[in-house]
Amino acid sequence: MIYHDLTHAEYRALPGWNWSTIKVLEDQSPLAVAHYKTRPDKDTPSRIMLRAIHCLTFEPQNFSRDFSTFSGKRDKRSAAFQEHQEQHPNTSVLSPTDERQAKVTADTIRMHPLVYPVLKRGMKRGMAEVSFTWNDAATGLPCKGRADWIMGDNVALYDLKTWGTVNEREVGRMATKQATYGQMAHYVDGLSANGIDVPAYLIVAEGKLAHDVAVFEVDSGIPDGSLTAGRKLRAKLLERIAECTELNHWPGRHEEVQTLDLPAYVLEDNSDDITFGDSE
Repeated sequence: MIYHDLTHAEYRALPGWNWSTIKVLEDQSPLAVAHYKTRPDKDTPSRIMLRAIHCLTFEPQNFSRDFSTFSGKRDKRSAAFQEHQEQHPNTSVLSPTDERQAKVTADTIRMHPLVYPVLKRGMKRGMAEVSFTWNDAATGLPCKGRADWIMGDNVALYDLKTWGTVNEREVGRMATKQATYGQMAHYVDGLSANGIDVPAYLIVAEGKLAHDVAVFEVDSGIPDGSLTAGRKLRAKLLERIAECTELNHWPGRHEEVQTLDLPAYVLEDNSDDITFGDSE
């Protein structure tokens, strides 16, 4: 099912496995996945900042509705901050510095020669912050996703990242570290399950320095395209989650005794380098 105009809180309340929770299993245990699945989703200034950049890039008309600016300390115990929240209900609160930074970053993204025509044409045909749910075909697990921008008429899916670099090798490293290739496979397959078949692109912004921006295609080639690799990763993680769900057993990382491994430098024999006093 496709949902439009859901707030982030409404999206989080939708049932289903989102990629942020699924990918926990790549580096941690099923126990950690169960923890992340049930813990309260806490907002942070950095997450608010990222949402502000996304809003100013794709939905600038909604910025004043969804965000407000407070120059003091954002502390819920502060009377001044409490008053601000009462005067600006249902808004995410930015500092003045963060607001300026978000606007500069978004303006630069929107003016990039590859992004500008997409957003200009897409204001009537594009869809921002599209939420969608589906059942995974292989496991039957309920899944969900939220795309930054879908170009109309099944043209393309765009996801925005602010990674501090647009260097090709560094972007590849970040996409690997954050399992973004799996995220894009999750989105592409989820949209396909809803009858929307699109190629995927990453819009990557420095978010600082020269505010450079670049667009990267998420290659769907077989057998070694990044989207193909993402599908393999996603399938492996969902299969494990389905198994844990069926058994209602979410084990920790190790259920058997492990051998203590020390770093190599600790185990090196440096006895020949140690002297006591002068040699005869």
